[in-house]
Amino acid sequence: MTSPHKTSLLWTRLLVWAGLLSLAAPAALLAYLGTFTRLYADDYCAAWVIRSMGAWQSLVFWYTTWAGRYTSILLIGLQSLGWAAAARLLPALLLVAWLAALGWAANQALALLRPNAAPALEGSHLPLAGGAALLVVVSTFSLAPNLFQSFYWQSASAAYTYPLILLAVQAGWLLRQVRRPAGWGGVLGFALLSWLNGGFSEVFSAVQVALFGMLCLALGLLASRDLRQRLWPFAIAGLAAAALGMLVMFLAPGNQARSAANAAGEAAQGVHALAPLLALSLKYAFKTGLSLGAYGRWTFVLLAAVGCAAGWGLADQNAGRPGWKSFVMLVCLPVVCYSLVVAASAPAVYALSSDLDPRAQVIPLYFILLTVLVCAGLLGWQARAYFHRLPGWLLAAAALGLLAGMIGFSAWSAQKSLRALPDYQAQAQAWDQRDAELQRLRSSGAGSVEAPGLPSWQGLQDLRVEADFWVNDCMAKAYNLQSIRGK
Repeated sequence: MTSPHKTSLLWTRLLVWAGLLSLAAPAALLAYLGTFTRLYADDYCAAWVIRSMGAWQSLVFWYTTWAGRYTSILLIGLQSLGWAAAARLLPALLLVAWLAALGWAANQALALLRPNAAPALEGSHLPLAGGAALLVVVSTFSLAPNLFQSFYWQSASAAYTYPLILLAVQAGWLLRQVRRPAGWGGVLGFALLSWLNGGFSEVFSAVQVALFGMLCLALGLLASRDLRQRLWPFAIAGLAAAALGMLVMFLAPGNQARSAANAAGEAAQGVHALAPLLALSLKYAFKTGLSLGAYGRWTFVLLAAVGCAAGWGLADQNAGRPGWKSFVMLVCLPVVCYSLVVAASAPAVYALSSDLDPRAQVIPLYFILLTVLVCAGLLGWQARAYFHRLPGWLLAAAALGLLAGMIGFSAWSAQKSLRALPDYQAQAQAWDQRDAELQRLRSSGAGSVEAPGLPSWQGLQDLRVEADFWVNDCMAKAYNLQSIRGK
């Protein structure tokens, strides 16, 4: 007769590995979809500026004339040097890097729980960490309001997706610090990473300051003395570096230049008074969370089920009932998440009195997904103290139900990519044909040329009839031509 331990172990391993395999297909399709990415709009501006000025001068140019995003400005320019080849490869590299960083962070978290882990998860920590990372990343891709601009278009992915990858590295670094404390060199390295991460976009810079501020507060109120000693130097250094990065971005002369350009174009004016700024940020954060939650409700249900099952399996059934701190965490985590969404909304309210641009909503979406998963894991962990043993048939039914949900979600995500694939392919083919023609005209010594304007793609502007339109001007300079007129 099979023991309950062996039955539980069997179903756990089956669920983890089957979930990994089911999620691999939509992840691969998302990476494949990215191979049809090309250069659009702002990419041409970044390309000609860095080619004509070099890396440092291009950073100074954009910082003083357009925006203070010191990290993303430099990365976008460097990426544009690779032209279309880099644009094709970067989405897949981005996906792999995100999975690696988040999987490493999840594995660090599981390593902290390992001494108290139930035998049901013996030998499954690495697959479980990888599966959790894969589920969160694929969910983020699948629910993003503007997938192309958030992940594939290099001028926006550098602002909104890159910092999420570095944030996963920061989280793994902090979790590792709990087990293996590092010296002051580690603190300085963490501060440098936090400063770099603060230079991607105003949205993430505000989120990072809020996140480190709440981390310092939580360590002061809830952490043990030993944990405070290990993490407080990192949290304080991260907060100081993040605040410095926000200041560097806020003081950029380019912000005033861009504001003047927006004012000339009759753009909405921002809200600078503190009380209205906070009120509108709270309002738009609630609106953003509600819209994301409504669209991805079944994905959130799946994440909650997976998190609850993982938490139940990781809990030590002999450890007794959980203490009050675990219940405080369960209550506080949604509050923390909402606070981060408010912080993400504040820059748009400050600058334009508007809610978040759809491409920037990937940042609050990511935090909402993580919060659902972690809170469900805490619930499952706590439930194990009250339900020590469950019948084998119930465990098997729950495992099969979760597996069915994972397969259904994977099929839905893959179907979305397959439906979008023909449009991506057609757009890439049209871009390649025009690129080949412009390269030929440049080689022949032509100065002022005409080229077909492509249909608006994912909300991005293309060539117009007017040669002095900003896209025409940047594209002409990127191709080393005098001017390009759309036809």
